[in-house]
Amino acid sequence: VDIVFLRLPPDAWECFLMAPCDDLEEDVAWPCELCQDLLLDPVTLPCCGKSFCQECIRQWVIAKLGDGAQPRCPGAGCSKVISWRLPAVSSILRSTLEALVPTQVERRRQEAEQEAEPAIHGGFKAWQEVAAARDLFSGSNILVAGGTTGIVLCNHTCDCGAESNKIKVKFDMSLVGTGVVNVSPHELVPQLSESLGFKIGETVAASRDLIVGVEVAVKFGTRGTVVGPGPMPERMSVLFEGKSHPLGVTAPEILPYILLGDFKVAQRVQAFQDLFANATLLVRSGTPGTIMGRYSDTRLTVQFDERADGSELGVNVTLGEIQTLQE
Repeated sequence: VDIVFLRLPPDAWECFLMAPCDDLEEDVAWPCELCQDLLLDPVTLPCCGKSFCQECIRQWVIAKLGDGAQPRCPGAGCSKVISWRLPAVSSILRSTLEALVPTQVERRRQEAEQEAEPAIHGGFKAWQEVAAARDLFSGSNILVAGGTTGIVLCNHTCDCGAESNKIKVKFDMSLVGTGVVNVSPHELVPQLSESLGFKIGETVAASRDLIVGVEVAVKFGTRGTVVGPGPMPERMSVLFEGKSHPLGVTAPEILPYILLGDFKVAQRVQAFQDLFANATLLVRSGTPGTIMGRYSDTRLTVQFDERADGSELGVNVTLGEIQTLQE
């Protein structure tokens, strides 16, 4: 058998992908296994690499959660458990389909617009990250604690088929049931902007003494919970232990409560061994200190009570160089 290699111009494949082809429009099938039609806004699941229309896989997840079941991959031959937090739309696959079969993609988009579900109450969107604005009850029983995170699924539909004024939400934790709860829009708050670096429900600690007026309102290391957005876009509301009302703080004013390993902000520790910088002894073994924060992915900053070299600066240590203070 003679094998012939063809040398194509550098941009040949790019031209092929970007130029619509009538034959491809008719012959190439890129079906979603759920609707058996052309993939629209394809979502690729990591369990088996198969792709589904975003709306199809969302409706699949909603149906399974509604039955009280853990969603599983609907791909033939897979059936592995999948997260209800679905992957984002595959921009590469979507662009490829738009280039190869633009007419079919446009047809699918028009059909989707005609079949689109009504807007979700309260201005929320499907699969939006949210949190419970307060404790959610069923009678006298707490279903979901205030601050619990979750995602919006869809508008709630009554058993009679009529749409109610509530939203169906899958919460990450619930005290009763599967975490799928029908709530009013005012019982939810949108998740914080990723630019803040923290999420509602996250346990944090004050990174320093927090001053209100001329008084210390919260001491360094005090534990708290992020409960919602703050009074200004760059702030978030944190309810600190011992306080009855949340305090608006900026991102530099708090730290994750658990830093590395099991070590916490403001925890008292001691040097596990003599600590050196090159040949200079910085801290003697057994010297106590306080964890001030996280320096890197592998180191913590510790303010030791005394340094052998006389410096008052903190020392960046690995987890193996410190241990909990032995009283």
